[in-house]
Amino acid sequence: MHDDYKKADFAPQFRYEPPQVIEKTSKRYKRIILAGYTIMLLGLVLCIVMMANETTTMTKTGIVLLLVLGLAVTAYGKGMAWWHHG
Repeated sequence: MHDDYKKADFAPQFRYEPPQVIEKTSKRYKRIILAGYTIMLLGLVLCIVMMANETTTMTKTGIVLLLVLGLAVTAYGKGMAWWHHG
């Protein structure tokens, strides 16, 4: 029975085809996410530097706002990427 199947015209032809990669997230949203991470990293570095030095409350508030801004930009980028591309 197996020999007949191999000889039959309707036997499927098996060929290996590598999977096609589909990139769903556009570069626009990746740049927004990268900008958010960069802002957070800058805020973190400034926080570490300013902790070593005595700084005013105004400077500390600015650094915290920078970290929150970076978090907000990253969340926006990820949210928009999810909204447009699932």
